[in-house]
Amino acid sequence: MTPRVVYITPNAVLPPNRGGRLRSHHLWRAMSALAEVHTIVVGDTPPAVSRAHLRRAGTVFMPRRRYQARKLQEAVAAGRSFTEPGLWEVVGLDGLPADIDEHLESADALVRHCLNRRRIDRIMDRVRALRPDLVVLCDTTMGVIAPECRARGIPVVVGPHNFDSDLYATMAASAPDPAVARWNSAAAAAFGEAERFIAPYVDQLWVCSRSDKDRFSALLPADKIRVVPNVWNVSAPTPVPETRDLVFVGQGGYYPNEDAALRLIAVSQHLDARGIEHRMRLVGRAAPSVRAAAVGAPSVQVMGEVPAVEPIVDDAAIIPIALTLGGGTRLKILEAMASARPVLTTPIGIEGIEAENGVHAVIEPDLAAFPDRIVELFADRARAQKIALAGHGFVHEHYSHDALLRIVESAFQDLGINRTASAAVFGANLGAEIRNETASFNALTRVMLWSFEVRLAAGFEALAGYFDFGTSEEVPNAFVTLKERAKGFVLVETTAVLPFDIPPERANVVLEAWGREVLRRQPPRDMPEESTGLLTCERTDEGIALTGWSTGAEPIGIEVKGRETVATAADRRGLFKARLPSADGAYLRTVTESGVGQTLWNPKTWLSPRSPSSVRLDQFTDKHRGETAWLIGNGPSVRIEDLEALKGQLTFGFNRLYLAYGQTSFRPTYTVTGDSQMIEDFGQEIVDVAGGTVFVVNDTAPDVVGDYIWVRLVPIYPPLFSTSPDYEVSPGGSSLYMAMQIAYKMGVRKFYIYGADFKFNFGQARSRDRFRVATGDGNHFIQNYRSGKPWCPPSIKDIGCAFLTARLLMEREGGFVRNASRGGALEMFERTPFENALPSSLARRSPAA
Repeated sequence: MTPRVVYITPNAVLPPNRGGRLRSHHLWRAMSALAEVHTIVVGDTPPAVSRAHLRRAGTVFMPRRRYQARKLQEAVAAGRSFTEPGLWEVVGLDGLPADIDEHLESADALVRHCLNRRRIDRIMDRVRALRPDLVVLCDTTMGVIAPECRARGIPVVVGPHNFDSDLYATMAASAPDPAVARWNSAAAAAFGEAERFIAPYVDQLWVCSRSDKDRFSALLPADKIRVVPNVWNVSAPTPVPETRDLVFVGQGGYYPNEDAALRLIAVSQHLDARGIEHRMRLVGRAAPSVRAAAVGAPSVQVMGEVPAVEPIVDDAAIIPIALTLGGGTRLKILEAMASARPVLTTPIGIEGIEAENGVHAVIEPDLAAFPDRIVELFADRARAQKIALAGHGFVHEHYSHDALLRIVESAFQDLGINRTASAAVFGANLGAEIRNETASFNALTRVMLWSFEVRLAAGFEALAGYFDFGTSEEVPNAFVTLKERAKGFVLVETTAVLPFDIPPERANVVLEAWGREVLRRQPPRDMPEESTGLLTCERTDEGIALTGWSTGAEPIGIEVKGRETVATAADRRGLFKARLPSADGAYLRTVTESGVGQTLWNPKTWLSPRSPSSVRLDQFTDKHRGETAWLIGNGPSVRIEDLEALKGQLTFGFNRLYLAYGQTSFRPTYTVTGDSQMIEDFGQEIVDVAGGTVFVVNDTAPDVVGDYIWVRLVPIYPPLFSTSPDYEVSPGGSSLYMAMQIAYKMGVRKFYIYGADFKFNFGQARSRDRFRVATGDGNHFIQNYRSGKPWCPPSIKDIGCAFLTARLLMEREGGFVRNASRGGALEMFERTPFENALPSSLARRSPAA
């Protein structure tokens, strides 16, 4: 039976966007992999989407009372009575009466803003109803509930967080501002009283570091104290960039952060005086004193609050943390190390993280020496990189979420909760909700389309998805894409070209949150089969002429929104023709009784009258009638000797094939580029270098000069085949498909494809442009093909439909499309060995050619 834990915390576990929430978040995640967790958030109110996520997962919110700092000051000034404030409600206030200061030094002051007797009774009513095996109280402030739980025989864990009496006593002694010193002194006293009150009632105390354990050993036996450190999500390291960026991330309203920022501004000014080029970037809500000091520091950039800290940290050459009082920077250091960025810090800045100076970080006690340490790291990039990687490995081993999970699992075992981490338990704790599921399968192309929306207690950024087919064999061209939707839902879109030995029901989609499985789902058992679709749709004098395909003998319906369905039938080859008076509705759809068809939304997009994109294209009409064309992909299987053998053939090359010209005397007859990212990045280069006739396929005439032919691109799904490419072509997710439409006008009906491996390997890029979210240069026989620039991932949905369309149309006219690539995964076309295809295509060339 799954053990049950009640987790009571003053910090929302989502979103993990600040110190308190981060620790609560990671503890919640670790416990949620081991037990059924019921969370009660006392005080914190996260954003609405996070609240909705967590409520679905069973979280209860008990908000704090609204802070009334201004009304309190007014009441004090006027001599009126007022509600006794809590410690956190008077942060930054000065001139309070002495009796208020005295009341702030009690343990009750820690929770006055969020807990009272009635609320504690409500919490305990819920605890009794749940009958948990354990109550975990996150933060000393929630520790006041410990005796209530122990009185009912429930084991109790308290985690005092980073905040304890010693920390605030240190800050009280160091703060130069008397008001700040008084507040920290009151906080130290309040925390001290709470710690002494809690100690007799805990079964375990979860502290953040060994030094914390040493301090608390005066209050309870050492065997009851567990070091449960702050942690950070650790990803694969990236090289330290060749920048001179110094980045400090610190929220305002916390005096040590303000002090550290001011000291870093002074460090920047010292570097300026020495003529050291750099940029000091201060991230987070900035105090007025910080903004004022930065005015006289030309190399300081006060960035304030930003949408995402990660890209700025990624650009950092060094993360300096100039802390001289208090703690609270452990998470900043863990973030830097987890991102494989070298850290320069003081001993108090890295307190609680057992890093070795000069190995995992540079620990410099003398702030006056900070400029020297920075200059040394700038000058020795290899040393900076070595420290960054060592720090990354150190955090991965000791301060990652996986390390925390091991620690919590061991702590649970000592409490009698003997469980190992389980995907099923973790997924149940996140409360997944699924809606709007659709699916279809095309037996001709083996393309499966399947999508659904899911909502669960994890932000969009935490999720990842992949296919599991239950086989050790690689299944290429199977992609799971996640897209953010409203109200916290995430659209899970999957496309896969299934091998012949893998039926659709073998396709499991696995969703992970923070790298751990939370959902495993199979497609619907009654997945409908795509049984009919469109090939062409053209405006004629008599109306709209359609051609299409069907897999069965039953009638095909052509449905136009707002009009009656027109029935037709397929011939023995599975093709049909139909005519419509017009297609002015919102959609045009093919349907059959037993399967699903295709829908062309807003047919006017495709059928609107247009002028030719280029009059030059008309000169190519039937120029190569009767010839066989080779479409030369740039996949890894391409051999230079094969290119040499193709000299003299009618060939279409694509995009940056010219990068291989130094290795071969082969030159394509035509070059086609129809990838908008390729045109933006390299369009001018393609026109200048490719040679021969270049076709640039784009929705508008590109900003490129030179001798090329522009072909208008009209994005449409399904990817209709254009028999009039001088007016428009359809992209179909592939430059090969665009080239087939151009070649069709030239009279070509027979095609061999070579070098189209149809295997795509790519990483995810951080980009606001949805067409530039793929990275990687390993998909071509040419090295550095994309020059490191992000690109658009393949659309299997479009490619599969387009290739079927091209194949059926060419076969209808006595032609073919065959695959002569060496290997690869393109199985939608009949395969012909390259050595057999070559003489065959030569024999089919017309004498005039």
